[in-house]
Amino acid sequence: SGIRITNLKTGFNYLDPLVIFNSSSKDGYIGGAQGGTGNGIDVDSASGDALAGLATDSLNPANDREYRAFLNFNTSPLGTNVKIVHANLSFEVNDVFDYQIDVGGPCHVGQWTYDIRNGSIIGSSLDTTDYSKGTTLLSGVLLGSVGWYRFNVGTQTINKTGDTDFVIKPTFTPTSDCQEWNEI
Repeated sequence: SGIRITNLKTGFNYLDPLVIFNSSSKDGYIGGAQGGTGNGIDVDSASGDALAGLATDSLNPANDREYRAFLNFNTSPLGTNVKIVHANLSFEVNDVFDYQIDVGGPCHVGQWTYDIRNGSIIGSSLDTTDYSKGTTLLSGVLLGSVGWYRFNVGTQTINKTGDTDFVIKPTFTPTSDCQEWNEI
């Protein structure tokens, strides 16, 4: 296989290839203590869903959870000789869940804020020790409706020889007795 380019002009010609990496089977989410650090409590990387949001229960605060979505991209095919000039993280929010426990109906109006974190996070598979990993890359990202979102994540975030991982971490204040999250 190859690329054939014809009718080039004399002088400098610039070829701008676009490379797209799809996320991997390591995607998933981890639930942990709200605002928590350390390890998560439960992990799901088998369902194909990545959830980010909060669930609160004033009658049983031990059940409060902060869900962080994890997205993994194998970017090793780039190789070390490639110069990256621009990098975007794109994902689709395909469901928004907003439900007030014991009352019904929505409990939050408007968009929810999140941080997007980056780093070498996921090992061979997603596990509860990955919950507090990553360094904040973007703060105050607004999500809250179904649709596609795209963020410039900077070229320094891309690992040319391994995986590139992102975490979507909720930063909004939860409403009491609510479940509020985005399915990515």
